[in-house]
Amino acid sequence: MRILLAGVLLLVASPALAGLSLELELASTEIEHEGALEYVIRFYNRGPEEVRYFEPLHPKLTTFPSVRLVRAGETRGLRPYDPPFQSRLVRGLQGRIVRLGPGETKEYRFRRDRFLAVDRNTQRADWFEPRRLPDGEFEIHAVYVMHDGMLPHLTEASRPERKRVPGIFTGTLRSAPATFRVRPPSRPHVRISVPDRG
Repeated sequence: MRILLAGVLLLVASPALAGLSLELELASTEIEHEGALEYVIRFYNRGPEEVRYFEPLHPKLTTFPSVRLVRAGETRGLRPYDPPFQSRLVRGLQGRIVRLGPGETKEYRFRRDRFLAVDRNTQRADWFEPRRLPDGEFEIHAVYVMHDGMLPHLTEASRPERKRVPGIFTGTLRSAPATFRVRPPSRPHVRISVPDRG
């Protein structure tokens, strides 16, 4: 079932939790050449009942929820590059359950300056060298997908497994698309590659 709420397309898989929506807000609709993209992703409970959703570990470091970009005139998509990081081992649920009462929101703020080209259907990277956004017009939207209530856990023996957690949102949320422009350089610049002498 599809519901349009204040310009936000909500794909509802669980009618009892139909109040949850996803929004994306850009800090600016124009970015300087090789500048950074700043944006906020917001979960919003528009319904009369409490809603619970799963938030994985380290959401700020792994671009949660996911973001998808498309440059005008191109079929290949883009997604933000998440640099590798180290964290301590956490046993049990690999994340947390966020509770939103009626009218409450939860925001995730990001600043990303490098991106990976991806297949628009699978979201798998076409190349693995992160690059800055090229000049041009872009469309961006956020997506949150929870197919079922099976969430990742780590046992005391450090064995990964999935356990069902009842009562959490299941389905797909997709924000309304936003558009922005990356300006061309104000003056010509040249990149020179120097051969490796080693």
